[in-house]
Amino acid sequence: MHNMFNSVVEMYSRMQQAFVSPDTFTFPHVLKACGSLLARRYGRAVHAQIFRHGLEEDVFVQNGLLSFYVKCDDNNLARVIFYGLSNRDVVSWTLIISGYAHNRQYMEALSIFRDMRRSDIKPDCIALVSVLKAYSDLEELNQGGCLHSLVIKMGHEFEPDLRIALTSLYAKCGQVSAAKSLFDQMKVEDVILWNAMISGFAKNGHANEALELFTEMISKSIQPDAVTIQSSALASAQLGSLDQARWVDNYVKNSKLGGDVIVSTALIDMYVKCGSVELARDVFNRTVDKDVVVWTAMIMGYGLHGWGREAINLFNEMKDAEVHPNDVTFLALITACSHCGLVEEGWEFFISMKDYGISVWGALLSACKIHRRVTLGEYAAEKLFSLDPLNTGHYVLLSNLYASARMWDGVAKVRVLMKSKGLNKDSGYSMIEIDGKLQAFRIGDKSHPRSDEIYKKLEWLEMRLLESGFVPDTESALHDLDKEDKELSEMQTGFIILRMEPAPVEITGKNGTSLVVYNKPHLHKCLKSSISTKDEAAFKNLKHWELKPGYTGNDLFTNAIFLEVLPVDQFLSFLEQLN
Repeated sequence: MHNMFNSVVEMYSRMQQAFVSPDTFTFPHVLKACGSLLARRYGRAVHAQIFRHGLEEDVFVQNGLLSFYVKCDDNNLARVIFYGLSNRDVVSWTLIISGYAHNRQYMEALSIFRDMRRSDIKPDCIALVSVLKAYSDLEELNQGGCLHSLVIKMGHEFEPDLRIALTSLYAKCGQVSAAKSLFDQMKVEDVILWNAMISGFAKNGHANEALELFTEMISKSIQPDAVTIQSSALASAQLGSLDQARWVDNYVKNSKLGGDVIVSTALIDMYVKCGSVELARDVFNRTVDKDVVVWTAMIMGYGLHGWGREAINLFNEMKDAEVHPNDVTFLALITACSHCGLVEEGWEFFISMKDYGISVWGALLSACKIHRRVTLGEYAAEKLFSLDPLNTGHYVLLSNLYASARMWDGVAKVRVLMKSKGLNKDSGYSMIEIDGKLQAFRIGDKSHPRSDEIYKKLEWLEMRLLESGFVPDTESALHDLDKEDKELSEMQTGFIILRMEPAPVEITGKNGTSLVVYNKPHLHKCLKSSISTKDEAAFKNLKHWELKPGYTGNDLFTNAIFLEVLPVDQFLSFLEQLN
């Protein structure tokens, strides 16, 4: 195949030398060859030739350019070309969506997919698979479920690639029963499908089922790959069975996967968790091309078993092998020292991290917030300010530390310090999706077309709360919040309640900054929509316009990534399974 693409490029060069003008058939094929060969410079030259011949408006040529830049991981230029297209067809949309999804730029892929849904172009199976992959990796069960409904509505539910993608989605999101149901309906001997199911079992604590499926896979002569072994090793580690671990390792020894660093790392971790550091070291020794991950896994293994000196010796071997350690390596090393009481050695390794350009001061500051270690946190913050004085995130971390310790003077001091340095925290914003339309709220921005209604609704809500005699619980949240942070939460809450009408909603209390909605007899009758959130637990509390008694709106109104309001007749059947 590689030689064929080279031949295409060579033929195009000869065509130019013979002064033969290329046409709308020529350029897409040449661009496809350039993309497959990752010939970026040559492809850009072809792009210039397209303008020279006046063919930049042809949809086939434009799609060829899109495909080229997507394959070369230049999604920014691909996006410019895409939005410059006068006539976008399904291929154009699919190329740009799949390109972003392939490069794990999922939010961009989903944003463009929403634009596609608003257009007259219906997504094809390739686009749907790409979006399902995005939802799967983001573990967005509710949005993935919505897309599943669309797949069924479009009549694509029996497409093998889509079924594989759906199986992976439900498995990654912890819905192993739904995933297994889809898996059992398919008779496809595809390693990706089997991997999705085995991984789903292993990552959700169903170790025996994962290993049974791995055994069945081998009996059906379906060739496992590195991902299969990784999941099977994880399942073996969960069981803690050394015999099972040896069985997986023996399979690897008799296969062609023994030299794979992903497999070696998984086996080392498996043996460590099954209690055999010696067998883990045996895997390490027989791994030829050891990368930093393999070295780190073995150092971590020594540390977990209290073999601090061995961890230090292995780290020295790593340096001799000229393998550059990363922050995880040092974390493993310091952990090993702490488990063995090697305080001085651990401190020396901590100090030496600066020699490798590694800083974990941010992680230390975050940990100080959790444990409310103010003095140590201030020390870490000073280090961060000296290393990166213009990073607003460091100042916010310190402010949060003071806030968690209820040291409001410290919070004010950080704000003054930021102001003196001309640093501003980025304006917060939040988004919700209602009836297929994305609604964005940004701090201080009243440009929303229903802004007046939202603020009037908030005034009404405040009056109802006062009438009910609520008393805020000052222990459940930090109350020295910026005015803008409160405003953002209020704007989103007001808009949601506005959309949930027509009848009034009974609000009887408030918990911190979050609403607590009680299940009054009339509540589920008056609401004309249902709200679904990212969190599966919220699904179990929201069904057919109901909020269960005492359910806090904290996740619903404050912490959800985005909300979606669904009309009653579109309430998804898959939500029933979660209740």
